[in-house]
Amino acid sequence: MIYFRTSAYNAEKTLARTIESILNQTYGEFTYYLLDNGSNDRTGEIIRDYAKRDKRIVPFYNKRNRDYTENPDFYFISHRLEDEDYFCILDADDVYEPTFLEEMLKFLTENELDIAICGSKFIDATTGKVCGEHVLQHDYVLDDAQSFEAYFPIIHWNLRQVWGKLYTAKAARAGYKATEQPDWFPNYGSDTIQVYKRVEASERIGVYAKALHCYTISQGSGSYRWDESRKTDDFVVFEKAKEFLEQKCGGVSGRNLSFLYDVQFNALKDTLRVLYRSDLAPECKISVTKEIFRHPVTKAVFVEETMSVTKENKTEFLTGLVCQLIELAQNVDASSLSDVFEIFSSLNVNFPRFIAEESVGWYVKMLPVVIRNIALGEYEYAMNNLIVYLGGDKETKPESDFPFVLGQMLAAMREEEQKYIFFSKKLIHWCIENNQLERARYDLNDWLKILPEDEELKELSKKISAFSGAK
Repeated sequence: MIYFRTSAYNAEKTLARTIESILNQTYGEFTYYLLDNGSNDRTGEIIRDYAKRDKRIVPFYNKRNRDYTENPDFYFISHRLEDEDYFCILDADDVYEPTFLEEMLKFLTENELDIAICGSKFIDATTGKVCGEHVLQHDYVLDDAQSFEAYFPIIHWNLRQVWGKLYTAKAARAGYKATEQPDWFPNYGSDTIQVYKRVEASERIGVYAKALHCYTISQGSGSYRWDESRKTDDFVVFEKAKEFLEQKCGGVSGRNLSFLYDVQFNALKDTLRVLYRSDLAPECKISVTKEIFRHPVTKAVFVEETMSVTKENKTEFLTGLVCQLIELAQNVDASSLSDVFEIFSSLNVNFPRFIAEESVGWYVKMLPVVIRNIALGEYEYAMNNLIVYLGGDKETKPESDFPFVLGQMLAAMREEEQKYIFFSKKLIHWCIENNQLERARYDLNDWLKILPEDEELKELSKKISAFSGAK
């Protein structure tokens, strides 16, 4: 017997289309397990109506969402299959093409597969139109360590989700039971872990070069909602991918490790996008970002030189991230500013050399463009922006000496003598204006030894004398 399974929660708008795609398969010998997973809309009514009309549907009804004790026959069907059975999953807002089962069953049996996988079309939930697809150029059959090592990057996308697949009983039974998931099991990425587990138990898997599954892209899906576990889930999936390759290939090649870093980079982008669009407080968003960037895998992503992600793509991502963090930091307390300092220091190891932790708040409010430049390693831009800030028509009078000292450090690093002199003169002037006369006199005396005929230095000397006399 072939078993389809769909769990539906508040799916009244899409469920009928999903059910019809199963009932209208050209190969019609199957049983369809269909669960109302504690919905509070018309989902249960729709299931009852279809179950009355088609005996292939076996309906189940949960009173509470994801209560695995209510309908164990539904949740554990994949572990109770007979050896000759097959198993397939479909989400309550997706559909299978009418020939899905016929073509997949043929592909599976002809190639003696444990799992048959197809491509997918992507449907915009708002417009109902196809907005893309993922289909390989030709069929792939993987049956040994060499093929898994060689084709892993090519088929990786197809291993990320449980749908779009026809499993033998052997493969289906290998997945984790809902009630027996280990403590590390992720919320986001759980599909990928289940597929890895089932592929590990399989001798042969194949990817069919045809899109027989349609995936609905909806901003209301779990992929677009923030969950606290997501800050660690990406790392779990990364480590389990490495373990999967160890099991199937006997090791992780440099090529596949670099590919996994590429995957992690894109996962990081997606996770932070969801985080920053959430309704969490700015302090929480900054704290989560800090935790993510503390992780060794994240650090490796930004030092791995063999990744295919281009420098331009990394720079674009980091620029957006830094700008987002600076915006969040506009109205947070000192502890969150300390977190921002740590994040920027992880992005650029030289950041603490130029920006002291206690000065982050000042730069965020007074010179956000400069702290952005330093975080991104754009030192020439930072120096030029400081010159604009300090050298306008109106004399700038910041409350701190931070920009002057930073300008000196940047000019010294870049060996730009005239700019170093510019910042030094500005600092002396600031010290005089802020009654730091000893410091101003000390610095000025040093410069007069170097540039005794400099008219601006002479004027500063007179100014110090005038201030001293007035005191």
